[in-house]
Amino acid sequence: MTEKNFLMSFGGALILFWPGLILSAQEPHPPMIILEGIVVTATRGEVPILDAPGSINVIGADELEKKNVKDVDEAVRLTPGVYARKRKGFADIMPSINIRGLSGTDRNLILIDGQPVMEDVWRRFPLELVERIEVAKGPFSSLYGEGAMGGVVNVITRRPKGKLVLKLKTGIESFNTHNYEMLGSGKLKGWLYSVSARKRRTDGYRSNLTVKSAAAQTVKPVVGTEATGWEETTDKKGSERFILGDAGENYYRDISCNGKLGYEFSPVSGVQMTYTRTNYEYGYKNGKSRLKDSLGSGVDSGDIFFYDGEDKTWKIIRGISETDFESSYGGNTIDLINLSGDTKISGICLKGSFGYDKNDYWWVQPSPTNAYICPSRGEKINGELSASKTIPLKQRLTLGLELKDSKNEGTKYNLSDWKDKNTKTDRTEEQTGKTSIRGVYLQDEISFFEPLIIYLAGRYDRWSASDGYNFIIKNGDSTAYAFGRRDINYFSPKVAVIYKIEEDMRVRFSIGQAFRGPTSYEMYSGWEYISAGQRKTFLPNPDLYPEKVVSGEIGMERLFADKTSIKMAYFHNRMNDYIYSKKYSESEVKKYGWDHYGDSTHYGEIAQKQNIAKAKSEGVELEIRTNFSEGLTAFANATAMATKVLKNPAVKTSEGKKLTNIPETTYNLGLEYCRRGLEAGVVGRYTGKTYSEDDNSDVASGVYGGSDPFLVVDAKISYRLEFAGFTPEVSFTVDNIFAEEYYQYYKSPGRIWGIHMGITRKF
Repeated sequence: MTEKNFLMSFGGALILFWPGLILSAQEPHPPMIILEGIVVTATRGEVPILDAPGSINVIGADELEKKNVKDVDEAVRLTPGVYARKRKGFADIMPSINIRGLSGTDRNLILIDGQPVMEDVWRRFPLELVERIEVAKGPFSSLYGEGAMGGVVNVITRRPKGKLVLKLKTGIESFNTHNYEMLGSGKLKGWLYSVSARKRRTDGYRSNLTVKSAAAQTVKPVVGTEATGWEETTDKKGSERFILGDAGENYYRDISCNGKLGYEFSPVSGVQMTYTRTNYEYGYKNGKSRLKDSLGSGVDSGDIFFYDGEDKTWKIIRGISETDFESSYGGNTIDLINLSGDTKISGICLKGSFGYDKNDYWWVQPSPTNAYICPSRGEKINGELSASKTIPLKQRLTLGLELKDSKNEGTKYNLSDWKDKNTKTDRTEEQTGKTSIRGVYLQDEISFFEPLIIYLAGRYDRWSASDGYNFIIKNGDSTAYAFGRRDINYFSPKVAVIYKIEEDMRVRFSIGQAFRGPTSYEMYSGWEYISAGQRKTFLPNPDLYPEKVVSGEIGMERLFADKTSIKMAYFHNRMNDYIYSKKYSESEVKKYGWDHYGDSTHYGEIAQKQNIAKAKSEGVELEIRTNFSEGLTAFANATAMATKVLKNPAVKTSEGKKLTNIPETTYNLGLEYCRRGLEAGVVGRYTGKTYSEDDNSDVASGVYGGSDPFLVVDAKISYRLEFAGFTPEVSFTVDNIFAEEYYQYYKSPGRIWGIHMGITRKF
């Protein structure tokens, strides 16, 4: 479906919704809470969602049940202003998120029960444990420190209630995908407990194509194999390319477990501990070449040639090897520990938490002669103490102290057999580094200027980097770099004003600053590799400093008769000192070669992270949700966003262009039904064109490596009944009902069918 057709559909849906908006103020219906309720992310304390100092979206567990959501990061993709890119379903090991034009989990803070976690943790966190997900958009460094530039996503887990509940689920989907889940939870004499486990696996589909360029000549080559079976295509910029085969089916499997134990001393005092472990592995199998020689035998190595009748030339592709039809494989083990407690003494609410997050990752690069394995480890420690109290003149003060320590280390070893990760030989690279944050924040919620609520917040952070080390073997010689300690202070203020026009209507204005410190990986990691016969290198940059954003928002929220809500917001972000990958010019590459090796041809390409870019994003969000009748809900939202690179000395051609990996338009439409054990939902998701090249030159559509606009429609229908304490359930799902074909670098998997069954027992 074209964007024009979709806009017409979207407009038609709004027309259909409008009678519901009018009638909602006139006809009595059973109440449906939409904008009411309590959120905690925007203020680090409980506040009604209407009075929060920022645009907040809440996705509850009941809403997740109506959608075919496989991972936590998929749950936020229907939120206006949020683009959660996932290119291959839950087998995609590199999904990303951006909020209001700020891309990546480094610039958007991810929390689980208030604890900052690394990228791999949250997207594989078991959905059965989720009570709700709060998405707070806008700058929140005034409360959370570095990283909270575009917004904060807080995954809040279920709190066990009442007697023992046991739940079992299983399901199968296309591509031989299987899912098994178990959950047990309850409360006994003040003790809270839960245990869960999940196992998933899929054979995947052929997503990773083998695409090559070819040289042309007018006479038939005398060396090589004349081949058929190739398919003509282009790269993402429109240059001629040829598909020769693929790396095989992209398999994936993971297993996770979680345990929670807590004790309530009183209704306002308690402690709890949570431990989560997830282990996953991925790779490719049954890769194949499509090429055939004159006898019909397969060809997967050597030089090949063929006659291109359209160009009337002979095309030659040199140096094909068997590993062109293979791809990397790897895995990750994730451990997450969280200790927390809260109490109330003399009207002061006290909270404390400690978190530990460990991430052991490895991956193997296939090659018949230069195979290697890259194991790495990331660790995060987070501790926080906070106190809040209501004081005279209708003010509530919140004071907090927080520390964050992060450590990353990575190595690289040659492999004698790339198919066996245990055949390590020489160590060729090693990188280590630490970063830390020590922060103090204060927030004052002022309510005595009725009908205004004013939030004044500020946080002082001391960011530091230390223990930077980089070891690399260059041209047979080993070189080691040790980097000194660096400290930078940063202050993050924020002001928000909420005006109560009516009891169920608010107008909001806010402005604030946020920042992100460079990671140790960006500062200290350097490596060399050979691509297309050229030696290339990525240099570390220990002199990187934090990137910053100044953001403003004006918004309105209105609730009609407890059944229809409207949200609108305009936002503007101005980014400075963006960390960017600079490619050295030809003269700079030659100078570096002379300085280090005494020749000008040692390197073909050199790149390095630098603080060089200035950019902006601004846009409008609109969201409507209404309850037409008992059990039937409809929603629609849209985001129109303009982005622009304002200054980029490293790549002058990017100035004036759109930011990469950010769609300028997204729309979502959906219907949900829930009554008498029957639940159903259908959702349409539209994402506009994105660019991966700085100069926006990747304009080709429908090709491997490109990024197409797409509209997909997903649906789920479930039925459950209750008898004698048992609740059996069965559901049918289909993703991409109309089998829309598009590329988000990889080709989309097409239509995916599924059936899922479960049973719950309450004691």
